[in-house]
Amino acid sequence: MTNSVMVDTRLKRKIESMNELCGACSIKFKDLIDTFWFDTTDQLQEFLNVQQNERYFDKELRQGYFDYINDANETLRYHIKSNRGTLEVIKEENLGVIKYN
Repeated sequence: MTNSVMVDTRLKRKIESMNELCGACSIKFKDLIDTFWFDTTDQLQEFLNVQQNERYFDKELRQGYFDYINDANETLRYHIKSNRGTLEVIKEENLGVIKYN
């Protein structure tokens, strides 16, 4: 990767692959079906930070979901359950295009 991405050692064991192709970054987790793509390493880092929170932080700090914006600019919300760092997707919801002013 062009810019460094910091990954918690516990989270690193959950990653199947992490790549960079033509400036875009992708990540695939062993326990999640989808591959997640990002335009910058900063976006990937932000996503990894959310993953750490949901997998390993105190239950009070977890939201029980994470959002991902796909290439069609749609926000996908993954409702999850965490068990010892492994995520189980309970429901996937398409929130559509969310415009921020």
